[in-house]
Amino acid sequence: MLADLTGRRHAILAGRGASAIYASLRAIGSPRDDGEVIVPAVICPSVAQAVQYAGYRPVFVDVDPVNFTITAGEVQRRLSPRTAAVIVVHLYGHVAAHIEQICSMCRPRGIFVIEDAAQAIGGAFQGRPLGSFGEVSVFSFDPTKIIAGVGGAVCTDDPGIADSVRATLASLPASLDPTYAHLASASARNLYHALVDALRLQPDLVVADAFQRPQSALRALYLTSFPRGEAAQEMLRTALEGLPLRLSARLAAAEAYDAEWAAQSGMARPSAWRESGVVWRYTVVVDDPAALHQVTFALRARGIHASNLYHNLAPLFGDDFPLPVADHLSSRLLNLWVDSTANAEYIRATGTIVSDVLASRRS
Repeated sequence: MLADLTGRRHAILAGRGASAIYASLRAIGSPRDDGEVIVPAVICPSVAQAVQYAGYRPVFVDVDPVNFTITAGEVQRRLSPRTAAVIVVHLYGHVAAHIEQICSMCRPRGIFVIEDAAQAIGGAFQGRPLGSFGEVSVFSFDPTKIIAGVGGAVCTDDPGIADSVRATLASLPASLDPTYAHLASASARNLYHALVDALRLQPDLVVADAFQRPQSALRALYLTSFPRGEAAQEMLRTALEGLPLRLSARLAAAEAYDAEWAAQSGMARPSAWRESGVVWRYTVVVDDPAALHQVTFALRARGIHASNLYHNLAPLFGDDFPLPVADHLSSRLLNLWVDSTANAEYIRATGTIVSDVLASRRS
């Protein structure tokens, strides 16, 4: 079903999205000691962690200020003879609109393009399904994603890549010791959020060593094969069958949020999810970082889901290349849920809280 959805010839199930990226990068061949993979700076940290586990150094590029995704111009700035791959991420459901230019730039140079559609499954760009670009595309089905289940996947048209990915994933464990999984998950989450919060307090703080030292202990958390047995596959099959209805409901929720703030000042409301037809989180940019934190605390106090993902990853990986847009967004992003919890009453309450906090800041 996933191959049909993306128009790909091969779809291979993985233990999680990071495992899919890892296996895709291993399909390039043995990495050189100085091999690099270009990734956008505003993404989930597990993407860059998978790059490291595959034996490469993540190199971060700035993002578009309107839809927060990677651009061809920024990729061009960081291309080098060491570049082995570029990971293009459709963030929050926003299409990375330069993906075709990036593919055209990379292919003559023998640079592998990985399309990360983990937050955009079911979307489209210029009449093509997201997940149909690049040498491979990767997906995630963890409980926070649009298809909330288990595992991830790699899709490709190349039989050689498909065989390599299958072999790599088959070499990974299919399950984790529950105690390790619980502790590792909590450790990874707490470490990332603690260091990001410290950076929000002191942007010039040096945190790379603190983030990098535990990564070897967390490796097994991110690198697994798809669970054995029929139960997980049946869960995924059912979720894929229900995807159109789920996407429709999520888009309706995003439209309702947007209507709440049609005349609201003090924030920018990106609409790239309308172009793709898919939304993972309804995300806005709050102009005042202090107001963002006040809004987030107020929402959480009322039991409303809100997060401030993602922060510029470069400081966590020791990359000091200037990334002004990523730095600007890191202190201003507000993510709101569009899943089944976001009914009309929930969205109205969210709109009222955000509007009241921003109004109080102006008075």
